[in-house]
Amino acid sequence: MVAKIVAGSTPRPSLWGNENGGHDHSYMSQWYVNNATHVVSAEGIHGQTIHFLPKQDIALVMQSSYPNADGPFFVVLDGFFDAVAKEVKGKH
Repeated sequence: MVAKIVAGSTPRPSLWGNENGGHDHSYMSQWYVNNATHVVSAEGIHGQTIHFLPKQDIALVMQSSYPNADGPFFVVLDGFFDAVAKEVKGKH
């Protein structure tokens, strides 16, 4: 099942991450897949996020109760998760 999710699906222009003309993101079984970075994520309202890098065997979770259901905090979280993953990868 993990391999099927990581493979993603056909990217759609209207999908989150592709709205500005991108084509790297797809969606499979309630997971967003960035085909360029190989990040698999589940993102809920109020900032709850699971950020999974299957090739690096890293999973990061953010539990949150941000006051707004949606917002720019997801961009901040992506940068945070990327920085943590690079740090963890560098120590192994």
